[in-house]
Amino acid sequence: MPVNPSDHTQTDGITNITDLDKTIENKKIVKDFVQTILIDGEYNKLGQYFDGDNYIQHNSNISDGLSGLGKAMEEMGKHGIVMSYTENHIILGEGTLFYP
Repeated sequence: MPVNPSDHTQTDGITNITDLDKTIENKKIVKDFVQTILIDGEYNKLGQYFDGDNYIQHNSNISDGLSGLGKAMEEMGKHGIVMSYTENHIILGEGTLFYP
């Protein structure tokens, strides 16, 4: 599987699931992110969903961090590539998932 510029694959790393009691709260945050950022396109609010530039990207063409995501989106826009989300069907998740 190819790695991104930050050496992550789409499925790399051992994961730990913690905070099972926060599952509902975390799903609400993700649902709000999908609606606000991906569907409504309110990119100016992107920073409120992340801890600074700390973001692990698994897309093999994009670097880690919000800076990497922003750069990729800017480049896609220059080439007429637009991410288009119109509906959120379901949020799957359990607890808090992180890489040690």
